[in-house]
Amino acid sequence: MPKISIVIPVYGAEKYLPRCLDSLAAQTFADWECILVDDGSPDGSGAICDRYAQADPRFVVIHQKNQGGSAARNNGVDRARGDYLAFLDNDDAYSPFLLESVLAAQQRQPEDLIVWRYSSVESELAEKCCAFSRIETKKAGQLYLQSHLYYAWNKLFRLELVRQIRLAHIPGITYGDDVYFSMEYARHWFRLHPQGCFALSNAPLYFYESGNENSTTFRLKPCYCKDELWLTGHVLDWFEQDFAIPEEDMRLVLIHLLKTLAGGLSVDTAQPGGKTLAREHLNDPVTRRLVEKARALGCYSPFLFPMAHGFSSLTARLGGWMMEDSRWYHRVYWAGWHLRRLRTGQKPPVTL
Repeated sequence: MPKISIVIPVYGAEKYLPRCLDSLAAQTFADWECILVDDGSPDGSGAICDRYAQADPRFVVIHQKNQGGSAARNNGVDRARGDYLAFLDNDDAYSPFLLESVLAAQQRQPEDLIVWRYSSVESELAEKCCAFSRIETKKAGQLYLQSHLYYAWNKLFRLELVRQIRLAHIPGITYGDDVYFSMEYARHWFRLHPQGCFALSNAPLYFYESGNENSTTFRLKPCYCKDELWLTGHVLDWFEQDFAIPEEDMRLVLIHLLKTLAGGLSVDTAQPGGKTLAREHLNDPVTRRLVEKARALGCYSPFLFPMAHGFSSLTARLGGWMMEDSRWYHRVYWAGWHLRRLRTGQKPPVTL
């Protein structure tokens, strides 16, 4: 049996897929299998998968009708045979030292959850086996805000635990599925390993392709706000119930969630009938819970006042300005910031 299984969902990636698969073939650690799930790709991606499988039996190919990325990952996990599980997106790439580094770190630190840094600049990837630093779980809020806990493709999972807790990616969720998978795994891991920490690589081991116009994150889809609202409820639960983070970190998490939902409302209003949808999302119990929590902890955000008073159009306008990095957003932000400072006598943290 291989030591580690890598699952790659494949769809419309013929431009990037050879680089992705070459990065696996170049690994300094050789005891792996790669499960390529061709999710009904309309281009030549399926043929590329077959070509690599013919040249190297460590590549295993599943061809299926299009079911979406979550179902593709789940089907790949079902076929996995390794002790450990990792993910790789079909337009990204590994450092040659990734598998060697993360498996060595897990062996040295068996109680820790292994997480690795990533970069959108390929030349920044680690050029040798990488060391890892231990980070206490009380800093989970900081790691979340730095996006280290946001993705499934920058963590090492025990396949046995994934199956024991029946953890799977959720079909139908376009935004937030990775976060859910990662955070649910983390809370179960630390229940079993209460003395464990997060172990974060000191250098990037994963190349994240930021220029793929076909990727989910390149252009926001109409489901963005709905999915982020679903995720917000889980994030509040994780940081209120499972991870005891300091109050100042919780404020930053709440401000981040307010910004995300405000951006989502701007996506809502760009759709036909979007104003009605934005009002529904603003009045959702999860949004009200977020707003109440942010007010109770004294957060400063330019979105808090309009969201607290049900001004969906104003919140969406501000959210759109924020996503465009408009000067009007900066003007509103700093005007509110100075008013808050004058009223309270304290400088709130700057979280543009």
